[in-house]
Amino acid sequence: TNINNNSNTKTETHNATGSPKDENTFRSKIYNFLTVGGNDKASKYFDIFLILLIALNVLAVILGSVKSIDIKYSYQLRLFEIFSVIIFTIEYFLRVWTSIEASEFKNSHPIKSRLRYMLTPMAIIDFLAVAPFYLVFFFSVDLRFMRVLRLLRIFKLTRYSPAMTVVLVVLRKEAQAFGATLFVFILLMIFSAS
Repeated sequence: TNINNNSNTKTETHNATGSPKDENTFRSKIYNFLTVGGNDKASKYFDIFLILLIALNVLAVILGSVKSIDIKYSYQLRLFEIFSVIIFTIEYFLRVWTSIEASEFKNSHPIKSRLRYMLTPMAIIDFLAVAPFYLVFFFSVDLRFMRVLRLLRIFKLTRYSPAMTVVLVVLRKEAQAFGATLFVFILLMIFSAS
């Protein structure tokens, strides 16, 4: 009998630059870990941790807007803000770094793939979740405006909720209508203020 032993034969896939691509790289493992609804327990626990962190951030912004609470707990709220921004920043950079593992970006050059990922709605939301914290280092910004920007973190939940994803799709499709409405609203505010 002629038995063909192919157990030692290794087929390689190649990435856009022509170098071999290993499906079990550290980057692909991180990508799978960050993917919502991952199969392993650690990924599910991380999803739950991020959902709780987002919810607690929204609560912290609301509590921080109450003057008496802000005065009494400003140090604790600031520490929580720093902790949250560190977690969200690490998550953002890991998502950008591992984005080339996603099927829609696999066949492009890594830099081009990462740039394309950074322009996706979810990546923009992730960026906006941390940008207010870093803005104060470069610009003097009104704290009330910063609180509003920090509330944008709630949109990070769209990654975990199909209903929130629908809202995001509607906002994207109706962007022109919302822009026109916002313009009219701003004009009305200017007229009423003068």
